[in-house]
Amino acid sequence: MNRGGTSTTDRAAARHQQHHSLPARRGEEHHEPPATATKPARRRVVISAAEVRRLNAQAGQLREVLGKSKAVSEEMITILNTFDARLTNLETAMRPIQARTLAFRKAHANIDATIRAVETVLDKFDIPQQVEQRIKDGPRRDLEAYLAAVDMLQEALLFFDSHRNYKSSEGAALQARGLMKEAMGMLEADFRQLLANNSKPMDVAKIIEAMPELGIDLAGLPPPAQTPENLIPGIGPSKGGKGPPVLLLPTLIERLNAVARRMIQNGAASVCTRVYREVRGNVLEQSLKRLGVEMVTRDDVLRMQWEELETKIGNWIQFIKICMMLVFPLERELCYQVFAGLDPHREISYAEMGDRGLSLLLSFGEAIASSQKSPEKLFVLLDMYETIRDSMPMVTDAFPGNACIPCREYLRSLQRSLAEISRDTFSEFEDAVEKDSTRTPVADGTVHPLTSYVINYVKFLFDYEGTLRQLFEEAEKERGEKDWQGGDPSARQKPRLEVATLRILTVLENNLEAKAKLYKDMALTQLFLMNNKHYIVRSIRKSDQARQLVGEEWIQRHRKIVQQHQAMYQKLAWSKVLGVLSPQGEVINKNALKEKLKVFNAAFEEQYNKQLTWTIPDAELQKVVRQAVIDQILPAYRDMLRRYGPVVDSLKNLSKHVKYQPEDIERLVRQLFEGRQVVAEASKGKASLLK
Repeated sequence: MNRGGTSTTDRAAARHQQHHSLPARRGEEHHEPPATATKPARRRVVISAAEVRRLNAQAGQLREVLGKSKAVSEEMITILNTFDARLTNLETAMRPIQARTLAFRKAHANIDATIRAVETVLDKFDIPQQVEQRIKDGPRRDLEAYLAAVDMLQEALLFFDSHRNYKSSEGAALQARGLMKEAMGMLEADFRQLLANNSKPMDVAKIIEAMPELGIDLAGLPPPAQTPENLIPGIGPSKGGKGPPVLLLPTLIERLNAVARRMIQNGAASVCTRVYREVRGNVLEQSLKRLGVEMVTRDDVLRMQWEELETKIGNWIQFIKICMMLVFPLERELCYQVFAGLDPHREISYAEMGDRGLSLLLSFGEAIASSQKSPEKLFVLLDMYETIRDSMPMVTDAFPGNACIPCREYLRSLQRSLAEISRDTFSEFEDAVEKDSTRTPVADGTVHPLTSYVINYVKFLFDYEGTLRQLFEEAEKERGEKDWQGGDPSARQKPRLEVATLRILTVLENNLEAKAKLYKDMALTQLFLMNNKHYIVRSIRKSDQARQLVGEEWIQRHRKIVQQHQAMYQKLAWSKVLGVLSPQGEVINKNALKEKLKVFNAAFEEQYNKQLTWTIPDAELQKVVRQAVIDQILPAYRDMLRRYGPVVDSLKNLSKHVKYQPEDIERLVRQLFEGRQVVAEASKGKASLLK
């Protein structure tokens, strides 16, 4: 048999070859002559006969030894070949024995595995008895040991569910399930107790302390009610004494997480999340109420006075910022820690709990959005809209993930509602201006309250220019390309905000034209229109935003309109006076002069007394109109006195006929347009003048 790659015969042959290749004895060595260029002369060696005999004898001995060696080698080869055959036979004989030995070893391994499986099965069947007392004792003494017992019970249940073919598995599984149900009930109670005993409403004072770091101005917030219940025992600000409050201690969070993990792993996920939602949801609502958030309905809003409502809207705007930047992120972080590694239950738990807080927080916004529309609400509505819009990035952070999609949509829905009611209120304002039917004119021809209200309203609108543009663009997208601008082709080319503003101004002008017709005195009509349109133009010119919005062309056109009303006022108010001063048809005699002066005095005094009650509220315009009247009357009056100079000098009781000198006329005209409050003083001045 060939072992190790070389057979016995081969090894014997190798030894035989080695034996025959042994070198000759030292005396028998054969020396080759060195190769040289010139062969030396051979030296004749003479060997004696005795030496020859000796060499022959040695050669004979060598041949004899070699012959024996060959015989031995051949004999060894024969023996080795015999061994090889025997080994082959032995190997053949051992193969069945080896096969039986291998079979015995496998059988032994199977027996060991069977024994171990039986032991495992017995262990699983024994688990309910092992943990029963621990389960019944509850988790309060040793939570770690209790949870280990629950883990063992869970392992046994998994085993029984996968080995239903065992005859006794059904009974054992039934017992294990009963214990697991009991364990889940105790863990539920422990989970609830841990949360309830350690969850307190947020410390409002600490919330407010953290707000400046978040860039929130709390100047408008009402002071929180400071009571001992505001404080969480053992829990305060984060490390360093500053920052947002800590809701639960880390060790408690770890315990809650361990309990929640076992409940969720063993089919009590809905119970666990419900308990968390109830306990932390109640705490969240209490925190919001202590901050000042209230549940408000539409009826509550309708009963509020405007001042109260405006204050509450300002507070609500601050509440939104605080909740999105601090309150909800803190609750989200706590929920994610309690349910760490338990997706998707952590997102679901937070979403369900956060929805409760949002319902309370957003109830006020929903009540406002569904309340009766009125123009004065537009600006607070826009403030609320901007707050929700600008808070959406924070909302995304406060309510992340798919489970919180309803929460984010809740806020977007309120944003859409506020946008819609803001647009409707804007339209209501335009309608209110158009339909204002005040029938009592302002007696002094000053700026009408409607004019100042509308212009101030429009000026406030410019503070929300970007937001209003956004609202109009959104409305346009919702309605498509529906023409809401009427039939004005040029209006379709302008941005929606510009068109809406120009329409409001146009409606205001039309309303003023209608109100001007209520005056019986046409001069006062023109004064009224001059005052109001000048007020509009001046207000627009003072605002860069307004100038840009309405355009320079509109401003210049309306300045000319104001000048036209001024010219009409002067014509209608002073035409009678100027007619008296006209030289046409004059007869130069004392009686004619007396009559002419009498008519002039009466006409001037009539206008003077009447216009003392009229008002031009703008100082610059007042100065311009007075000077225009003076420039209109004085030259004609001086010219008349100059024309009648000799006759005037011949009159008796000159002061009776020439009551006013030119400088008196100028002084009296400069007293006009101050309103009723100067009538008495002006009358005294005139009375003293007439003496």
